[in-house]
Amino acid sequence: MRAHIVGGGFGGLAAAFFLIHHADVPGESITIYEADRQMGGGLFLAGGPKTGYNMPGSVFDREFRCTFDLFQSIPSTGTPSVSVTDEFFAFNKQNPFNDRAHILDRNGNIVHGPRFGLTLRDAFALARLSLTPEPRLDGRRIDEFFSPRFFTTEFWLLWSTIMGSLPQHSATEFRRYMNRFLYLFPDLSTMRRVLRTPVNQHQAFIEPLLAWLRARFVRVRTGAFVHDLGFAASDRLTVDRLEIEQGGTASSVPVEPDDIVLVTLGSQAEDLSSGTMTEPPLPNRAGRASALWERLAQDYPGFGNPARFFGADQISDSRWVIFTVTTTGTEFIEHLSKLTNSEPGIGGLVTLKDSSWLLTLTIFHQPEVIGQPSGTYVWWGYGLYPERNGDFVKKRMSSCTGAEILKEALRHLRFDQILERVLADSICIPCDLPYVNNIWLPRRSTDRPPIVLPGATNLGLIGQYVELQQPRNPVTDCKDRAAPTPRPMIGLKLPFEKMLAGDAEAAFGLVPLPLPYVGDLLGDVVPIEFIGRPCGLLIGPGHHVVLIEISHRCPLFIYDLCSAGHGGRRALTSPASRMTVSPPSAPTIIAAYSRVLMVVPNASVQTDRHDLRAA
Repeated sequence: MRAHIVGGGFGGLAAAFFLIHHADVPGESITIYEADRQMGGGLFLAGGPKTGYNMPGSVFDREFRCTFDLFQSIPSTGTPSVSVTDEFFAFNKQNPFNDRAHILDRNGNIVHGPRFGLTLRDAFALARLSLTPEPRLDGRRIDEFFSPRFFTTEFWLLWSTIMGSLPQHSATEFRRYMNRFLYLFPDLSTMRRVLRTPVNQHQAFIEPLLAWLRARFVRVRTGAFVHDLGFAASDRLTVDRLEIEQGGTASSVPVEPDDIVLVTLGSQAEDLSSGTMTEPPLPNRAGRASALWERLAQDYPGFGNPARFFGADQISDSRWVIFTVTTTGTEFIEHLSKLTNSEPGIGGLVTLKDSSWLLTLTIFHQPEVIGQPSGTYVWWGYGLYPERNGDFVKKRMSSCTGAEILKEALRHLRFDQILERVLADSICIPCDLPYVNNIWLPRRSTDRPPIVLPGATNLGLIGQYVELQQPRNPVTDCKDRAAPTPRPMIGLKLPFEKMLAGDAEAAFGLVPLPLPYVGDLLGDVVPIEFIGRPCGLLIGPGHHVVLIEISHRCPLFIYDLCSAGHGGRRALTSPASRMTVSPPSAPTIIAAYSRVLMVVPNASVQTDRHDLRAA
């Protein structure tokens, strides 16, 4: 068996890791195809101290469990005896955020009040949306649930500048983020529970993960653009070739029926373009990252609707312009630290609420780049409304040079007295990301395909644009958000003997199980202890029986055991893909990325509550 992974972003690299670490797939049997010259997708790093660095910004919290579990096995670049995860948490323990001036008005006054400006009506509206079942939110916008005043509150400014949401964005995604990040609400202003990488994400995450994969002989093909998949003549979806362009040459890579093909659908960094101090970012509309998705969606039902996320019509509601400032002077950092009464590197975000672009700035903990010269400093910012004209530079942010963006920020801060000196010793690199926020766009449940399409035999879909009932982080491909990632959940074709031997991480037929929220399942939870862990059994609609692992009163992993067999035989099924495998002809283990609690090769699942309680 060979594995072909299309896309070298975080999601693709994570998939390769899990194949090796969790399923014992030899590294030399895995090939990653990346269209760009640099691996990492949205977690990029470009430039240098002489030309100016260019990088994204992102924040995390302690519940990025998939990401941290993965990196517990990856040595850090700086200290190989320490894992990336341990290094991450040690850094944040030593350098916690303490944001004392998260929002500033045009006069430099700190905006912070009781209850973040929320009224009782706002609280009820938030609770109502949080408890509304997702099917009732299909295609709806956030602003359908709140008054116009809500979007002027301190809460909304804090939330939108951390999470990236706009009033016209998806109510479904807002609900998912609220349920996921509810525990952060009391500390949104100080960012006390918000975490970040010790250095930029490319060097903190991508480089050590890529080094780990290469040490295990994973083949990486950069500059390899997979523009189409070939399918065998069958009533099922069986990939038999990859169509590739590399170095101006077209070629085909044969795929055997027993191979696995994992395809990343699109990228939030699609059509990224960078400018300079004197040149704005030039429009880039190549659309290569989503081209394969569009091609598949045209020819095969079930692949979703990429036009909901990509294309000229979507840019106005999904674009960010970010900027990275590399400076050899200290005046800006000193002035901003004095204005916000914050120590450089731990002050968190500073949002200029009266900026038409809604500028947000942050001073990185130094050094932000491994190898960054002494006496060189890096800070960063972005605009949430880059389509608007600036207040001092009367142009859209997406059309501005680095110098113009820097001037706009300095004028808003009333740093006019140091403006010329800061311009002289700084290099500001603007970066246009037309689709970076498109996961927030209003959508329907069918716009993103499931991880495994009905009828697929050797094809799985990964990345930000597959339908999982979990939020996705705006930057990280794995992104649990996971988030994201994206949280890879991959069933693998492995020998039946492994299942009989109790290997709970083996699986058959690419059968994944997304994790629905318990609130979306109706029924009584029966508390039990399973393998020494607190769990619950829940009977939902349609006699679905769900096993839940519970930690801190929150569900971690949910497994759906559905009575869907024929002739009294029981089966395991994935609600997302609606694929049912009836044992014993195709024994299946539902495998989450981390570990499985229950293996039912020839299940006899009783759906009677009394039987469950007795068990």
